[in-house]
Amino acid sequence: FIKNENVLMLATPAFGLGIDKPNIRQIFNYEMPSSIESYFQEIGRAGRDGQPAQAHLFLRDDDLSISMEFIKWAYPEKEFITTFYKMLQENSISLLQEGFSFYREKLSFKNKRDYRVESAYNILERWGCVIPLTEVLSDENNYAAQKDFKVTLRAPSDDDFKNENQKVLFQHQNKKLLDIYSWAKSETKCRLGAIYEYFGADYIECGKCDWCHDNQ
Repeated sequence: FIKNENVLMLATPAFGLGIDKPNIRQIFNYEMPSSIESYFQEIGRAGRDGQPAQAHLFLRDDDLSISMEFIKWAYPEKEFITTFYKMLQENSISLLQEGFSFYREKLSFKNKRDYRVESAYNILERWGCVIPLTEVLSDENNYAAQKDFKVTLRAPSDDDFKNENQKVLFQHQNKKLLDIYSWAKSETKCRLGAIYEYFGADYIECGKCDWCHDNQ
């Protein structure tokens, strides 16, 4: 891919941001990015050699609702985190035997893509409430052999929830999502100029985006 100019690379946003190839000519986003900041970084992979390049964003009618679901799952509510911790405390061994699917089924998730359980574990791990998952999995046999295996270390405190308020984080990320959706659906401004304006710079029409082509 680095040497060949005629190669199509499929990548996640995280992997794509690590690409440093000067002559990328086209970037296609098949899913709506989580924010204008993310999108600007992603399309910044193109045209690093100073030559013309294009960025295309495919937007579907249900993109906003789907993305909002993902954000909701990434920032589970306090009650959910507390309930999940108690489940781990009462039955840690199932984490080794069945993985997160055991807890997901117990919580009666209707959507199999719902990853609130994984998000809650990551949050609890960050707070020091559970053993890091990588540590558990790297020494799985040893932990499984323990008669009273517990993955829990301490219950989440009020300070934990106060210092990292999931509701506030959710609202913040949700606003960023609405910002990029509004930008993508807008028919009143230059695409690039609107991004510049979003970042506090002067609004300058690029003369190259779909809006500029339609309004020149």
